[in-house]
Amino acid sequence: LPARADVLVLTNGGRLEGRVTEAPGGWVLRTETGSVTFERAEVAEVIRARTALETILEARASLAPDDAAGRARLAARADAAGCTATAEELWKETLALDPDNAAARKALGFTLVDGRWLSADEAMAASGYVKVAGSWLSRAELEARLAALEADKAAAEVETARAEAE
Repeated sequence: LPARADVLVLTNGGRLEGRVTEAPGGWVLRTETGSVTFERAEVAEVIRARTALETILEARASLAPDDAAGRARLAARADAAGCTATAEELWKETLALDPDNAAARKALGFTLVDGRWLSADEAMAASGYVKVAGSWLSRAELEARLAALEADKAAAEVETARAEAE
């Protein structure tokens, strides 16, 4: 049997898609990213329908263990449907089966440099950038910052010497 999901129609007109279960005094909506509880008075209607995520998960379960192309197609569908966590899992599964899959590499942030797939950090380093305190700087920017720090340090030493002399 296919998995079922729901559309929760709120009294304020909002519509939320996910898996709905009944709870004491209300409803619990579960999505890919978590759960939210609503009081009965907040819910106008529960519509039973399948979500994109459930359709993708059902298709994933039917894939052959070595079907990299099928995983890549599902990952693209998951991305398009906004199911980012599931898409990322599927892209990673694709790479495990097909390490040179260009779509998976690009979706996971890799860049092709001189025939090699590099992570974003590796690509920045290969381009001559240096990571300092979480930010990427060109060598010229790094040298300018270091020079400014040295100048500040020298100025502070002069100020300290002047204060001690007084």
